[in-house]
Amino acid sequence: MTKNEFINEIVGCQYINRGYAFGGCDCWGLVYLYFKEVLNCIPSLTGEYLDGHEFTKAFQAQLDMGEWEKVSNPSGGEVVFMMYNGDVATHCGVMIDSINCLHAFGNPETNQGQTVMWELSQVKRFLRRTLEMSELPRVEFYKWQH
Repeated sequence: MTKNEFINEIVGCQYINRGYAFGGCDCWGLVYLYFKEVLNCIPSLTGEYLDGHEFTKAFQAQLDMGEWEKVSNPSGGEVVFMMYNGDVATHCGVMIDSINCLHAFGNPETNQGQTVMWELSQVKRFLRRTLEMSELPRVEFYKWQH
């Protein structure tokens, strides 16, 4: 599947907490789908993610598997993690290019939300407002190395 085909298929997809399919996904499920469908590689879904642990634990479990390499500047296809209070990961998405981010957001209890493509700066402002943060979240970029 091409990147554009994926974007056309996934934008508007319903937010489903711990979902990782075109019928519904959360932010990490979106990352999983992108890597599987566009990059033809399948990153592991950790037990922490599948068992519904909070995102911070699921994020750290992914990094601990050693499949991800931190990069300084995105060019497209990297995962972007948005951090608050220093190093606490709260959200992730896929960088489509150096500016635009594909991300799924919603309420984990009601599954209200959807997948959208916004500029990264817009995602950061949205998170600041939604999470009532005092400053914009810090971001880190990772590429899958397998």
